[in-house]
Amino acid sequence: MAIGGDQGGSIRIPAAACGIVGLKPTFGLVPYTGIIPVDPTVDHSGPMARTVYDTALLLEAIAGYDDGLDHRQPRDLKIPSYTKELTGDIEGLRVGLLKEGFNPSFETDVNELVRKSAERLSAKGAVVEEVSIPWHLDAKHVLLGLRHSRTCMTVFQGECSATQGYHNTHLQLALSRGLKCNPNDNPPNVKCSFLLNRYV
Repeated sequence: MAIGGDQGGSIRIPAAACGIVGLKPTFGLVPYTGIIPVDPTVDHSGPMARTVYDTALLLEAIAGYDDGLDHRQPRDLKIPSYTKELTGDIEGLRVGLLKEGFNPSFETDVNELVRKSAERLSAKGAVVEEVSIPWHLDAKHVLLGLRHSRTCMTVFQGECSATQGYHNTHLQLALSRGLKCNPNDNPPNVKCSFLLNRYV
């Protein structure tokens, strides 16, 4: 079991590549307290494990209200027993299968596995429907611009404008100083983020 941070796929994509389960929880379900943020509007932390059951078990342990330290969480956050929910009846459960999520450039075996999983859910009583959100195809471009600018404010400049809860300024400033210390040693994606924020 492990806990991952996800702003655009960093729980789910590595999990899929490793043959394990990765879950990006509902926004604010798992507090982000104590984790170095990228941006509070896109930060998620969630469980990764070998099985769905283990993933649900870890989610039970890490989900819940964090005494107001994570401002994104509602005070009346209720956490069900996710492991018990795994054996419940799914009759009538509605599942949307995103049409734009099946891009021809994706790996066909992954597409096939998702469709077979949808068929299994349907056989157990779930209502599986294809849904279309055309803007989904443009989402990565929109997110890229927003995420890079906010990431640079948070990481490089030590500013975090979108938080009202606990924010470790000492950690943020240390990270910012460290990344600026030897900028040529940063990987290309970090340099790209910095340049996009600075000049675009």
